[in-house]
Amino acid sequence: MPETHRLTLSAALLALVACEAPFRSTAPPTASVASVTVAPDSAVLVPGDSLTLTATVRDSTGAVLPDRAVSWTTTAPALLAVTSAGTVTAVAAGNGAIVAATVGRADTAYIDVVERVFLDVATGGLHTCARTNDARAFCWGFNLYGQDGIGLISFVEAAPAPVGGDLRPATLAAGADHSCGIAPDGTASCWGRNDRSQLGRGTDPGDPTLPRPVLGTARFTSIAAGESHSCALDDRGSAWCWGDNAEGQLGDSQTTARSSPATVAGGPFAQLSAGAAFTCAVAGGGAAWCWGTNAHAELGDSTLGGLRAYPRPVRTAVPIEWVSAGARHACALSAGSLLCWGDNRAGQTGTGSSDTTVLAPTPVAAVAPLTAVAAGGRHTCALLADSTAVCWGANDRGQLGDGTMAPHSLPAAVAGGRRYRSVSAGRDHTCAVTSARVVYCWGAGTEGQLGSGMTADSPVPGATRPPAHVTTPPAPGRLATPRRGSRPP
Repeated sequence: MPETHRLTLSAALLALVACEAPFRSTAPPTASVASVTVAPDSAVLVPGDSLTLTATVRDSTGAVLPDRAVSWTTTAPALLAVTSAGTVTAVAAGNGAIVAATVGRADTAYIDVVERVFLDVATGGLHTCARTNDARAFCWGFNLYGQDGIGLISFVEAAPAPVGGDLRPATLAAGADHSCGIAPDGTASCWGRNDRSQLGRGTDPGDPTLPRPVLGTARFTSIAAGESHSCALDDRGSAWCWGDNAEGQLGDSQTTARSSPATVAGGPFAQLSAGAAFTCAVAGGGAAWCWGTNAHAELGDSTLGGLRAYPRPVRTAVPIEWVSAGARHACALSAGSLLCWGDNRAGQTGTGSSDTTVLAPTPVAAVAPLTAVAAGGRHTCALLADSTAVCWGANDRGQLGDGTMAPHSLPAAVAGGRRYRSVSAGRDHTCAVTSARVVYCWGAGTEGQLGSGMTADSPVPGATRPPAHVTTPPAPGRLATPRRGSRPP
């Protein structure tokens, strides 16, 4: 090709390139970052625990910018460590913050590192459950039906073990062989034995060894667990019950078991408690109501025998503030005084005698004023105005905590003189929480229900503390063979 032609062609190509250049596709300009949001924005951890934070980066339109790198830093390296992926590990107690930053924008998560302590405790038949200040649940004791909620079955869990699943309960309840809790959003969950539908999950209970929601849309505020039934109050004061109903303990005017919550007649109620085969509640104005079996005068209406499948008024002329249902007896607080009724063969009504049945609420002798009461299997415990504890009734397993195994039909001081903020009575054991948030348990312990790591009865209170480090519970659906060498039922 002649040189002149080459020059002409080159010029033409250059012109074409120059002409096309303005229309060539180019990458869009980089969007600017408008905000960074860290979730959660606050948390409570205990030393050794970890939490993974997430950072969401957005532009000015609110669109997420997923490809923006975020740097994580801690304001208190002696208390909190953080990885490049946003995983925070608590090192020591104190307050600190984690900062997520990118391109001049940042957000902060505030972290409190505290010692893990128990807030409250619930005693059941042969097991115990408690809540901690970092919103966890722990259970210990007999676990042949999965009532400890740890994702497997075992004969005995002698020390507090973390409840599996996503439950972060605001309140807990322990029944004979099952447990229940309520999440902050009002959702109730139960786990453990389900032979009478006491878990409230309908016909498909799923894995009973882990918490699963109770059916229904009600938002609950409190919950109680009996021998084979459960009851709860919703945010309107309506009572709901489910499970065994052979004695009318569900209060729905029927004697048919319910696998999902059924509305109790009457109400609204302010508080309720579930016994072995009966339930009691306190309504507005201080009226108390009970329903279910009356074989041992559990209903407190001055009658004996039969059953009531709907709420019946407790016969008392004084307003009731709080009621606690035991196995076959009940007690109620009224202006600092205590009234009890029902089975008294072990002296559990505190009248000073035994081998009797108390048909109507009768004052407990020799104690006043009182601030709390807990009715157990065959014993009762209460807190005095100075926060010390007294107990009475059966004591063959040391459940009165006075250092003896002798029964008392009148209140006897619990050994140690400690100050307690709450008390809970199980079948044959008792637990209470001190003002320092330490749980002390006494009584029957051969199934590990005292949480001390031992399997022996104790007639004096012994401290039970949550583990400093929590091991992840087994995956859902795992049902293990009962552990060899553990004590069978």
